[in-house]
Amino acid sequence: VGAPVIIPHLNAQVNARLKELMLPNAHFQVEMITGAPTYIGSDHVQFMVAMNAGEDLKPLAKTASGGELARLMLGLKVIFTHLQGIETVIFDEIDTGVSGKVAGSIGKEMKALSNDCQVFAVTHLAPVSAWADRQYLVAKHVKNDVTRTTVSLLDEAQRIDQLALIASGSLSDASRQTAKELLERSHA
Repeated sequence: VGAPVIIPHLNAQVNARLKELMLPNAHFQVEMITGAPTYIGSDHVQFMVAMNAGEDLKPLAKTASGGELARLMLGLKVIFTHLQGIETVIFDEIDTGVSGKVAGSIGKEMKALSNDCQVFAVTHLAPVSAWADRQYLVAKHVKNDVTRTTVSLLDEAQRIDQLALIASGSLSDASRQTAKELLERSHA
């Protein structure tokens, strides 16, 4: 078994993404260890991560919280999407376990990714949704004991209402004003 080989270029890219995703003290490192050849190959690749200052690098599977893991996975997807020339990326609640400024940074990162490919995101967070160029409402309706799902493109007024609802749980002048400001800030 050989000594670990560090992949500096990939590490630098991932660490830069983590800073953009509000993980300023996180450190990511890919280790590749060459071993004896087997039927599945001879290299063992492991993602090592320390999410907080003062922590030692540990295998990814043993260290990250849900929200940290979601942001790390987004960072990896951004990098690998560029490397592999992927044209469409779908995120299904990649913002689980986060809120506030962190959610906004996730939306901003997905918006940046959309410059290179088509991005679809399922989210329940207004700070993520506000960054989108278009917003759709997915709704389920039961009629005669049959469930139907509809998908509707929202116009600006409907979008403000939906952002207000998912941010505050209510529609009021104040929640709509906050949603409008969030949308404007995301598209400034």
